[in-house]
Amino acid sequence: MSGQAAEVHYPPIPAGTAANFAHSAWSWRLPIIRRALAHPVGSKARSAAIRGIVEAEHVDSDGCLRRFSENTVREWLRRYEARGISGLSRKGRTDRGKARTAISREWDRAIDAAGLGLEDQTQIVAAVRRHVRSLWAGPATFAGWRRIAKLASDRLHDLTAAALGADHPAATPGACQVPREFVERERHYRVVGVHGRDRKAFDDHQRPRISRAVDHMRPMQQVIGDVHPADIYYTRADGSTATTKLIAWLDVANHRLRVLPVFLEKGEGVRQEHVIQSFIEMAGDNLWGMPSGLYLDNGSEYDWTGFVEDALKLTGMRIDFSGQTADAGGSQVTRAQPYNAAAKGVLEGAFANLEQRFLSMVSGWVGGDRMRKKTAHVGKPPAPFPGSPAALAETIRDAVAAYNATEQRGRLAGRSPDQVFAAHVEDGWGRTDIAEADLLAAFCRKEIRVVAKGAISFNGRSYYDDALARLPAGSRVEIGIPKWPGAGRIAVWDARGTFLCAAAPDRPYAHDDRSGAVEAGRRRKVAQARVAELRRNIVPIDGVALLRDEAARAASALVPERSGVIRFDHNQTKAGKALAETPAARRNREAEAERAYRNEIAETLQKLVGGRRWQPLTPTQPAGPALLQRKGWRQER
Repeated sequence: MSGQAAEVHYPPIPAGTAANFAHSAWSWRLPIIRRALAHPVGSKARSAAIRGIVEAEHVDSDGCLRRFSENTVREWLRRYEARGISGLSRKGRTDRGKARTAISREWDRAIDAAGLGLEDQTQIVAAVRRHVRSLWAGPATFAGWRRIAKLASDRLHDLTAAALGADHPAATPGACQVPREFVERERHYRVVGVHGRDRKAFDDHQRPRISRAVDHMRPMQQVIGDVHPADIYYTRADGSTATTKLIAWLDVANHRLRVLPVFLEKGEGVRQEHVIQSFIEMAGDNLWGMPSGLYLDNGSEYDWTGFVEDALKLTGMRIDFSGQTADAGGSQVTRAQPYNAAAKGVLEGAFANLEQRFLSMVSGWVGGDRMRKKTAHVGKPPAPFPGSPAALAETIRDAVAAYNATEQRGRLAGRSPDQVFAAHVEDGWGRTDIAEADLLAAFCRKEIRVVAKGAISFNGRSYYDDALARLPAGSRVEIGIPKWPGAGRIAVWDARGTFLCAAAPDRPYAHDDRSGAVEAGRRRKVAQARVAELRRNIVPIDGVALLRDEAARAASALVPERSGVIRFDHNQTKAGKALAETPAARRNREAEAERAYRNEIAETLQKLVGGRRWQPLTPTQPAGPALLQRKGWRQER
């Protein structure tokens, strides 16, 4: 054969072989011998190529540099030219994947020497294997293979002693050691224990998932909300250190993130007012607006129930609320399946990205392990953020802005959240706004109050507005107490549900503050203006004429006939008349009785004394006989 290179035909490589056998022997051997394969067998060129291969260093399957002998290289060439890439692969064992011992070599030899029958051996092996499976699936799920091997060895010793006797040489603890290989073959039963003891771990690592695309979603179609701790220490006003909490919202369509840092005092937790404040800020942001759907995690450290009840007042919003079974009937609240951590996995991934790539650059970051002193000075308390909480909040917002501007793999395919959002805006997407008054009113706690002196009282403070001063004293109104911090004012509706005003806390004035007199005069004018406004809608009415007309209507009423008279005892009648008698009538009655008595005395004296008549004396008339004079009488002439 001449030294001229001849055309070489290599055996074809099956489709997908490079992907399926990336770590097989042929994948690193073939590039080594490829120089020699380019020359005919027996040629000087091939021999020279083989010498070059032998003298050089090559990377093997473990990534190590090695040299190979000429015999090894020629053997690889021969096997490749005979069988293709299969000739370069190592020949596998025919019993691969099959157990070559019942339990262990020691136990197998000892039990065979003892003459135990195959059926009894099989029963012991099956019992030990079932015991190992039950340990993986039960109390030893998280104990590890060594602990399970120890417990399985004890079980094997008991079964062997029961079959051969406790004194038999094969029934010793040394011969009854269950090896790791036997225990590891049953490790897959651990999934049963994980499912029963750590449902979150099962859900995170064992449960099959589906993949979801976001290309069809529009911005704010679904927003995920959660409360997440930020592992950055800061200093409180009292000198103590703490980590801030982040109330976060993530737009699923583009992975944009928006957070509100919350700085709490000792013993405090995230409250409903903090979540509402962050939601209101998001709804009022020109780059966000109102979401059409929310997903909230029921397993969060924060109880979202109160927030959900208020958020449902916002027309059109749909809320996914994890932790319970799915609702029926088209409710605005969809309850996702329990332990459905992957349903908000996008937000968890965003948190991890934000922590590791951005917040880790901030002084005071402790890396997620607060028990370990991962600080500049090992073993000492972590150095907190050097600035104020307000400065830390601004730094966190800068980190979020950097996150939103950074490209991501996966669903975003190398684009940043801001780029994906901008593409939707260019495609014609527009945000949904809501009137601030409606948004604020939705997150209020309602109570009833009574207007007194143009103000209402709440929580020991007086709240005033000119609209309240125009209402009559005693009017009942409904007030809305805001649930977010810093609101200051209280919404007020009248009895018919019409919004009146947002009353502000009434300012107390010092006695020597002249502005107090000015404000008092202004309020007096407000009340008088209201009176004048109402007076324009009335006409003068004569009250006396109205009463006279009313009395006339009453006089013309029909008088019923007497149907009977109720009589009491004579003494009771006299007593009743005496009680009903007026002082003037009593004086007239007594005077009439006195005249009647004197007339009776005069008539009696006339009969006794003669034909002359006797009259009662008056002070101007002369007196008669002494006796009659003493009695107040005189004789007529």
